[in-house]
Amino acid sequence: MKYFLRLNIIGILLAAPLFIWATTMLNVYRINRVLNVNFSTINLVAVAIFIAAVISVPWVLKMKNISNNSKKLDYILVVLWFPYFKVMENIFYYLFPFTDRGDLPAQVLGLVLLLAFLLYPIYILITLYLRRV
Repeated sequence: MKYFLRLNIIGILLAAPLFIWATTMLNVYRINRVLNVNFSTINLVAVAIFIAAVISVPWVLKMKNISNNSKKLDYILVVLWFPYFKVMENIFYYLFPFTDRGDLPAQVLGLVLLLAFLLYPIYILITLYLRRV
């Protein structure tokens, strides 16, 4: 039971940085309107958050203390982050709905997020594999 609890906490910790990055990217216009920050600064912060998310994955997996005799069930982390990401996203957009039509993100951002969501599990898988070797 303790093992599954730890896996779920690691899944939440893997989903949080990507959620923060995606939310920042999707709300550029809203951040600009509310905080009066220019777009280049917001994009620079989003890139910094993305780099922090990429760097945090090995650190989070190191916290899990994966060793050579770890279970193959560790590979469930490759998909376990996604439900937690969707829960965080649904809570955020329930609490902060789009009220201004001008705050909607650009359509091309969907392609960037799709690419990130496809590559993030592969990155987690590679990191898990390299931790076991």
